[in-house]
Amino acid sequence: MLWSLLKIVLFVAAVAGLTLGAGYLMESQGGVQVTPAGWNSPSGRCNR
Repeated sequence: MLWSLLKIVLFVAAVAGLTLGAGYLMESQGGVQVTPAGWNSPSGRCNR
């Protein structure tokens, strides 16, 4: 029973960490650029 509780707590902590990280990326001013295998894929806010 303790093992199940530990797995649930770790899962909730991981989801919370990913949520905070995604919020931080959304609020960043410079944006993020991902370059896997030489392909550029910038992500950021579109200024129209």
